[in-house]
Amino acid sequence: SEEPEITDLNTTYRPNNLQKQLKLAWNECIDDLIQKPTLLVVNGEPCDGGNKKGLGQQSWTTNFNDQLTDSGICLKEKPYQYLLFVRGSGYHVTVDGTNFEEMSVWINTHLNM
Repeated sequence: SEEPEITDLNTTYRPNNLQKQLKLAWNECIDDLIQKPTLLVVNGEPCDGGNKKGLGQQSWTTNFNDQLTDSGICLKEKPYQYLLFVRGSGYHVTVDGTNFEEMSVWINTHLNM
């Protein structure tokens, strides 16, 4: 989103120029569509988790819930009938025991998707 919330620090994150350009591309990616897509596919995880190997340095936050909330906000900006998550790498799936079924329920419940 434009300024994602970092709840642990009670502040927001200000994206850098590259992140702003990626968000702009996300906003503009379906402007030319004539009808609402039937399926939106998220290829890989919609969050980074704690990012232990990088000590959290490459993520705007290591808070899993903040990442889920912001990815949900971005997903809600797109029109679609169905949403499909494709499981990502073994590193993200097995480290910290990420449960993607629970994650999709969390996004649906907390963001009224």
